[in-house]
Amino acid sequence: MPSRTTPHPDQQTRPTPPRDLGAPHTHDRPEHAAALAGLLARLATRDTRASGPVPGGELHAGRYDRSRRIAVRAGHGERVALVTLRPAAGCELDAATLGPLLAAILDNAPEESGDHPAADLSAATVHLSSRMRRDDRTPARRADGSAGWTVPGAVVHLERHTLTVTTPACYVRIALDGPDWTERAAAAVLDAALWWLAAPEARHMTRTTAARGWQRLGDVVPGAVGRDRHGHQAYSGLSTALCSCGWTSGLKDDRQYARAAARQHAQEAAAAAATDQNAASPLP
Repeated sequence: MPSRTTPHPDQQTRPTPPRDLGAPHTHDRPEHAAALAGLLARLATRDTRASGPVPGGELHAGRYDRSRRIAVRAGHGERVALVTLRPAAGCELDAATLGPLLAAILDNAPEESGDHPAADLSAATVHLSSRMRRDDRTPARRADGSAGWTVPGAVVHLERHTLTVTTPACYVRIALDGPDWTERAAAAVLDAALWWLAAPEARHMTRTTAARGWQRLGDVVPGAVGRDRHGHQAYSGLSTALCSCGWTSGLKDDRQYARAAARQHAQEAAAAAATDQNAASPLP
């Protein structure tokens, strides 16, 4: 069994301080929410079709028997997505939660796109590019090439160019138009959908990265020297804690320290949520 070569203390990698990435999928988008609320109000009364501008594009909505469909057109005038909304029985569509989803579509849409052909996405890559996930395990792929996974309060289904999110309150299907959609862009749209539609517990799903293992010394610590029977290699136990909200701990010396940082972040997030809830509750 090879020994673990320990660099000089002055050359050891120092963990970086924790930071909040300010993930875009967590941002409130009042302009898009207000525009969507206006369209839904028109569809609920007299109109079967309604359209209007939003920052970065236009929304064209239609009313059907049990659903609402919204064509999202980017600033270049071409449709980049078709969103189907179907509320559950007894539930209403909430523009405040759906508005940020439409904003995410426009923010991440390709600069030039056409209505056809549709995007062809890899479910595994979309999953790994998404922040809103439990872990790094690749979702099981079905015979038709689609894949699905769950987060608290929502079920996700992905097939080629469509993202589907089902919650107890609403069914949302996002068909991405054009071949230039990337897995990273689709993951950003999915993150926004899950952040605003899934259960609050989904907002702070933490995970840690696997240790890097045996590596060349120069890749672990620049300038470090040492030898074992692998030949100039050192063991790196560095790990990082990540959260679906965008928070990250930075590099930790060992995975157990990354897990401890993840637990602390989850506790702080839960305490902050409880404080906000108490502040919002009316006094008896």
